[in-house]
Amino acid sequence: MATSSQEGKENVSMTTTINLTMNTNSCNNDMMLIFLMNTTPYNVILFFTVLEAFVTSNKESKELTLANFVMKHKETIANSIKPGEDFRTHWSLLYSSIMRKHGKPLVPSNPDWDSISVLYVKNIITNQTSTTDPTPKDSYSGARSSSSSISSNNSSNSGSYSLQPNDKNKISETYATCPCHSFILDPWDQTWNDVFTEGDLNEIMTENAPEVLSLPAPLQRYMDKFSSATTLDQLREVALANPFHPIENPQLHWMEGSILKALDLLYYDIIHKYKSEADLMKRVWCFIDCAFDVGDVKVIAGEYVSKSSSARINSSRTLSGVEALERKKTGAKVDLLFTTAINEMGTAEAGKSTDTDTTKAAVEYGMKTPKVMKDMMYEMVTKNKSSLREIKTFGFIISGLQILPMIMDCPDGIVCRISRPEQYLCFPTSAKNFKSRMEALFRMVHTTKGNMEKLLDHLDAQPVDISFVRTGLPIPPSFTHTSDPSKKRKISNNKSSSSEPSSSSSS
Repeated sequence: MATSSQEGKENVSMTTTINLTMNTNSCNNDMMLIFLMNTTPYNVILFFTVLEAFVTSNKESKELTLANFVMKHKETIANSIKPGEDFRTHWSLLYSSIMRKHGKPLVPSNPDWDSISVLYVKNIITNQTSTTDPTPKDSYSGARSSSSSISSNNSSNSGSYSLQPNDKNKISETYATCPCHSFILDPWDQTWNDVFTEGDLNEIMTENAPEVLSLPAPLQRYMDKFSSATTLDQLREVALANPFHPIENPQLHWMEGSILKALDLLYYDIIHKYKSEADLMKRVWCFIDCAFDVGDVKVIAGEYVSKSSSARINSSRTLSGVEALERKKTGAKVDLLFTTAINEMGTAEAGKSTDTDTTKAAVEYGMKTPKVMKDMMYEMVTKNKSSLREIKTFGFIISGLQILPMIMDCPDGIVCRISRPEQYLCFPTSAKNFKSRMEALFRMVHTTKGNMEKLLDHLDAQPVDISFVRTGLPIPPSFTHTSDPSKKRKISNNKSSSSEPSSSSSS
């Protein structure tokens, strides 16, 4: 017989709780059974006790709204959330059941669920700060993970990371403006210089770091032929010396075509004349999506909505039976989307300015792209929980003629790490730097595609687990701020309001 595990509390039979629920005439028994199957005995008792007290202590029906209950019991709800739990549906369902049990009318309201999510994330950070147990964990239920709980513990030989007590306030200061609130850590980000030592950051960077792949031998031999070319004409002669068949030698054909298109840009001196992001993606960086013409990963260009981002933003959109179904919100729109029929694996954001210090570049590099990459990783981990260490997602930040490749992984649970070069890679601007820069760009694309194909092979080889029991996920989803959801601009009779810009897509 299942009982509560809380010290100092009376042991309560699970059968008593279920009988209490099932004897309610107005309850939806099927839904309640599903709920009980996915809730610990103590939580079941806690939920009913708190809700019963709320309903019986308020005489006025207008005060018995779910929104009022959530406002008064934020801490209780946040502390009771289990990893992977749809707490909105659970509490809405219980509220509806208790209200019917007492013959109370259901009053529509709009609970502040976002504030509960904020408290939940803060509780995780607080628990990680106070935990000293070095045992590795693979869930985010509040116990500290082994080498990815944000900070390094140099006194231990286990290579694990934990928040130091004096770091808590520093991380809290960056909570609203840093990807850390989505458990994303970029060791190159200047934000962490005041939190971690240089040794800590180096250890985080090198822990199971992604490998930059070398070009296959045939491709490297082809690139070596350009070493002695010092003019555009000489480069063109080498490129045209031995045409490659698109079917028999697809990689060499792609490399040859990319070189010829890049030479055209230099011949006509038009790389500095483009006026929009679309111009850059269409002419300068087109070799990226062309590299995926062959293979299972496809590239979609042109402000396409990420399904993974949309799934996160609409995660609270449920048929609760209490509130009206919300309108579906738009996910983040990306300039390039790397996807298969099932999984989204990468993204790219482009800006026309070569200046990497612009606000647009900072937001897309620091917030938008990492969160979209995390959304993609979360969706893949949801379907392949045992493959957390192998799953990676990929991103590109394009600023004019510069590009920054990024790889996101989760080397040891909970925190997702961003790996990238220290500096942007540059598109060639003359015959002198043509070979070296194009070779670096080709290696970048080959590394991205090679890792994607390796990941697909790994996922395809995994056994399919069929289970009707909900289990927690080893990483939390990206944080969705209350200002994230996109809303259509309201039409007003006031002429001044017609000039206001519409909201951007959610991040």
